[in-house]
Amino acid sequence: MESVAGKTAVITGAASGIGAGMAQAFAEAGMSTVIADIDADAAAQVAERLRRDGTQAVAVPTDVSSWESVQHLADVTHATFGAAHVLCNNAGVFLAGPVANMRVDDWRWVFSVNVFGVIHGIHAFLPRMTGLDGGAHIVNTASVAGFGSGAGFGAVYSAAKGAVVSISEALREELAPSGIGVTALCPAAVNTRILAAQRNRPIDYGAPAAEPLGIAPITVGLEPLDVGRRVLQAVLADEPWVFTHPEVLKAGAAARFNRILDAVDAALEGQSPG
Repeated sequence: MESVAGKTAVITGAASGIGAGMAQAFAEAGMSTVIADIDADAAAQVAERLRRDGTQAVAVPTDVSSWESVQHLADVTHATFGAAHVLCNNAGVFLAGPVANMRVDDWRWVFSVNVFGVIHGIHAFLPRMTGLDGGAHIVNTASVAGFGSGAGFGAVYSAAKGAVVSISEALREELAPSGIGVTALCPAAVNTRILAAQRNRPIDYGAPAAEPLGIAPITVGLEPLDVGRRVLQAVLADEPWVFTHPEVLKAGAAARFNRILDAVDAALEGQSPG
């Protein structure tokens, strides 16, 4: 996209953290913003702050795990601003721990938000993004954990974010001919409340699980606004990836893929001549 000024961005999980950072960065660039979050009060506060700064913003309470809720978000967006030019499927939750300690409800909750939240956003908005003047762009928030084995992050979170990586890669190739860009945002340590994600866990997904990493905010990472500004650059340049900590990803991904390639080489060496 050559310019985003005067256009509209929809950001899920925008009441705090990276989502709020993206909303502010887009507003600084002259965009109207739709602040979507399951925390209605916090979303309203973010929208009000952006309006005080002189930009158009509306808050829409949204549970991304619900198809009906995301459809409603799309309808409100188009009724209010006429179009969604940038869609950020950012809402996400975190849960760590060994597979043996996870419950089925834990998997359902994490995948409902982290994976189906992206799926719902794509299907609710994409039909009306095709053919927009000046193009359109989708940003899916994955994670460096999406490239890992699960160790250190927990398989449930890594598996969900790995799915977002795969969806983003495929979607980018599919939509390129139509002029719609796709970026996968892969953060590592960012100053957010992601470790306290279970504060918004619906009772339908069972009681909160034990949180071995605690629930304090992360305070040793990047600031969310810095990440938001980096995402804005990626949208303008149609970049496929945003890595907040490339050195972390390179070390982890290299170790994993070297193990895979070693196994492939061993399998090839064990093949009988054909």
